[in-house]
Amino acid sequence: MSDATVRLSRLWTPAVFGGHEEWAIAIDGTVIGSIASNETVEVSLEPGQHSVRLGTGRHRSPERSFQVPPGNVVGFWCHGP
Repeated sequence: MSDATVRLSRLWTPAVFGGHEEWAIAIDGTVIGSIASNETVEVSLEPGQHSVRLGTGRHRSPERSFQVPPGNVVGFWCHGP
């Protein structure tokens, strides 16, 4: 059972930068869901070292590594370029 969380908040993005599209959420290289503009998503995962990447098509973030201790929440916010 997982006891760590990553919280992703997507700020409004202009339509020219894919603002109306949902962005895929990839944790450790696996797409686990999506996030819409002005939405916050929480993902439960095992404590430890992970990576996250968001985006659709050519609008993708760089992959970011993070460490999440047991029982903690790590948060990221994202926006267009």
